[in-house]
Amino acid sequence: MSARAAVKFCFLLGKTGTETLEILKTAYKGDALGKTQVITGDESWCYGYDPETKQQSSQWKTPASPRPKKARQVRSNIKTMLICFFDVRGVVHSEFVPPGQTVNQAFYLEVLKRLRNSLRRKRPDLWQSGDWFFHHDNAPAHTALSVRRFLTKNDMTTVSHPPYSPDLSPCDFFLFPRMKRNMKGKRFADIDERPGSTCILCFLCSSVPAVFFPLRDGSILRDTNYFCMDSNAYGRASDPTVLTSFGRRHAD
Repeated sequence: MSARAAVKFCFLLGKTGTETLEILKTAYKGDALGKTQVITGDESWCYGYDPETKQQSSQWKTPASPRPKKARQVRSNIKTMLICFFDVRGVVHSEFVPPGQTVNQAFYLEVLKRLRNSLRRKRPDLWQSGDWFFHHDNAPAHTALSVRRFLTKNDMTTVSHPPYSPDLSPCDFFLFPRMKRNMKGKRFADIDERPGSTCILCFLCSSVPAVFFPLRDGSILRDTNYFCMDSNAYGRASDPTVLTSFGRRHAD
């Protein structure tokens, strides 16, 4: 709680994220987590149609213009659940939950196994050193006894999420809103990728905030059309070699 309070006051004082991290390191010494050490993940629904926000659908009008009429719109029944884990360098693992599958403790255990395989391939430095921490929220599937035993057995040190905390996970307030921002107001006929059709995953790939992910040479990518969530590599989102069928599980 003291660390959260310190971060809150740093924000109120106008400190940047980098300055706040250095202050925490000075105060907590070795107990302060580095920004490259935490891998966090969560689940989110992706809809075939998601109405635009009021800000997105707003129009410029003169004072004398009549008020625009808008039809009430609702979300589509076509949807699939995305599970995504990421760190400061990018997406570590992502997959879609098969239709009809519930994210229970048994399924989540298999997801964690695939996450570890992805971590070994994509973050070999963290895998070899073991100097990383895992974070997820307090969903029932995440806090089940079998899941906690798996995390302990595999030395996956967990950053605890306070119960009943108003703080959202980073996926909820950072990653998912930006990924799905460009999907709002667009319609998709189904959840499968078909030749000539618009693929939802294309928008998920091209909407990841590139300013968060550094390139391999240390520079920052400014064009979000070049980030592919599926392969954790850079390429145009319209390239069929970097897209995976939406609604079908894949282990990257």
